Amino acid sequence: MTLSRSIEDYPEGIILPIDKPYGWTSADVIRKIKFAAIHHFGKRNLKVGHAGTLDPLATGLLLVCIGPATRRAEELQRSDKEYLAGISFGATTASYDREKPIEARCPTDGVSAAALQATLPAFLGPREQVAPLFSAKSVDGRRAYELARQAYKASLAKKTPDAASPVISSAASPVIPSEAKES
Repeated sequence: MTLSRSIEDYPEGIILPIDKPYGWTSADVIRKIKFAAIHHFGKRNLKVGHAGTLDPLATGLLLVCIGPATRRAEELQRSDKEYLAGISFGATTASYDREKPIEARCPTDGVSAAALQATLPAFLGPREQVAPLFSAKSVDGRRAYELARQAYKASLAKKTPDAASPVISSAASPVIPSEAKES
């Protein structure tokens, strides 16, 4: 894709779908794109933002909005989302992910594709939950994962996402690929 050198050629702005790399924050992506866009368009006060924060340990689609498209960021955040994850059974970590070392292991003999499929209906529809402390949720202007790394116990608000269709892609223990849609 070749962009015109004039931002005025894009009266509604530009929305770039970016595959955010593992380890990068959403702000890292914005900094790099803003730097490139300012140089490309030759406009210093160019607005660049994103439609939803991804955790640094997450990879996936980050919608980057440039110019007038930044006004659509909130609307885009309210759109339905789909998440893909690999779930490991038989181990726990302080951060609920692979960032922290494994603290304990337990047997996974009872984990089977049939048992997992039987539990899926409990996850359908709206369900009140609290995000883990190691998440990209904002707490007093800071990311929860930053506070958690400093051993600060932040209190996160409950949300009610609507899991439309959790699916287990395959059941090759101990890691189970899964996906869920949220509306």
